[in-house]
Amino acid sequence: MFNPFSAEVMQPVVANLERSLKSHPREIIVLYYNPRHAEVLDQAASFELHMENGDWRMYGTLPVKSQSYGTSPAGSVMSKSE
Repeated sequence: MFNPFSAEVMQPVVANLERSLKSHPREIIVLYYNPRHAEVLDQAASFELHMENGDWRMYGTLPVKSQSYGTSPAGSVMSKSE
């Protein structure tokens, strides 16, 4: 995403993603370039910040624990505390 819309529009978009994740658990990565409304994703329960620099942030869903998914071929992802 490149700051595609205001926080008022982004909030329901993120809420829709979270609802979708509850019904169909999976890994999602959101690359947010020019993160003017990063607080919307920062406050979302289903996403955590994986990486950032001054221009962008990368968020991912919390790890999915399911026998059908297993582990990611890339290994573990960096947590907020790392």
